[in-house]
Amino acid sequence: MKTLVLCDSSVLENDFEIMMQLVEDGKRALCFNAWTLTQGACLFSALTFAWPCIPFLFSIPISLSLITFNVVTIFSAYSIDYESSVPTNVGLSTEFAHVWSLLVMWCLYLLIGRHITYVCKNNYHGRILHKFVNSNQRQLKREIKESKTTSASIKVLLLNMLPAHVVNMLWKVDAYLKHRVSHEPYYEHHRCVAVMFATVLPDASLTMDLGLQNDIICHFDEVLNMYRSPLKVEKIKIVNGTYMAACGLSSDSTDSIFLSAKKGFIDLRSTQFLRRIANVDIYNFGIQSRATVSERLVHIDRGASWISQQSDEEPEGGKQTVVYRMASFALDLLKSIEELNARLKEQRGLTNPPLSLRVGMSSGEVAAGIVGYTTSHYDIWGNTVNMASRMDSTGVSNRIQVCEHTANILATYDIVCSYRGMTYVKSLGELPTYFIEIDELLNFIYKKEEKNDI
Repeated sequence: MKTLVLCDSSVLENDFEIMMQLVEDGKRALCFNAWTLTQGACLFSALTFAWPCIPFLFSIPISLSLITFNVVTIFSAYSIDYESSVPTNVGLSTEFAHVWSLLVMWCLYLLIGRHITYVCKNNYHGRILHKFVNSNQRQLKREIKESKTTSASIKVLLLNMLPAHVVNMLWKVDAYLKHRVSHEPYYEHHRCVAVMFATVLPDASLTMDLGLQNDIICHFDEVLNMYRSPLKVEKIKIVNGTYMAACGLSSDSTDSIFLSAKKGFIDLRSTQFLRRIANVDIYNFGIQSRATVSERLVHIDRGASWISQQSDEEPEGGKQTVVYRMASFALDLLKSIEELNARLKEQRGLTNPPLSLRVGMSSGEVAAGIVGYTTSHYDIWGNTVNMASRMDSTGVSNRIQVCEHTANILATYDIVCSYRGMTYVKSLGELPTYFIEIDELLNFIYKKEEKNDI
């Protein structure tokens, strides 16, 4: 730098000896090395672009000022020094070679600086995106987990409201919400179902408070949990101390249908379906008709009804198994009442059994379905249900009363059913009824055991 400041180009130009050295001897440095100064300017330009935390709009003016100063220096005060330097381009003067080097290196470092800025920004945004993706993945996994938990909770709630076979079927086909939103009722037809009504009869000295009622129902539900497979016993409802259950609702011999009731008519298959499952006037289901039965138009609304028809054939062994399983369940309820009586007598100091159970059973075809738009309820109805209810209401405490048809089915299992006599049944008149015989240990009495006793 001292050499550059003290160098006087005008003196050098008038010095003949120095000029002869420049021309004849090839001396290329008079006061200073011009290429060193040019390369230093290039490095300074590189430093302005590569230095971190310097704004790009601030680096360009500084580097351009330096380049402009060097270009002015090349063509003014120190032109002879730059002219005497070693040329690097064939056919190009030394001064323009310096200018070319400055411009090329400035553009190159400008691109490098922009690339460094681009890489830094990409790294920054990459880290931000990585954090965002990770947080979103965690949130997505959390939402998926919550969704699965919610779905499982909804299914558990539905299983507490509806039978398992209905929930599983509607859950798979995604039909329940679609048709329930359209106010379309869901019905089933079961050809062989055993229905039981069990009424708890408290002693006059016993107060049936809420705790005791809950205790009784919980004991019944514990017994119910033992009858899950292969033929599940379903609890239908509890009304005024009467426990209603059915077996055979989850069998494969089922017709299920969504009835399209929103357009004021029922299609032909729905009409045949309802007439077959129950002896009722199907047009009293809240569906307004516009003509006589013979003049009704038949429509099949494929978009609004969902129908699943199966074979009408039902093996006889299936009917027998359903009835036997329901009878076993009723017998276990009697045993549960006996256990409750033993505990209540000990807790309350009673002498007589405080509770008794009256059970009625029947078997045959029933209709089932989901009723109600809000707080939907699964219910069954038909002659079989009515008969089971009558067997309960006309029954005797701590006995299981059945109709003749059910008694004949139990006879195939060698279970003794004693003839009670002709019993008046509401709406049906006098009918033969039977009691299922049980011993002192609350077990079935079989025909072989009866013969041995004789």
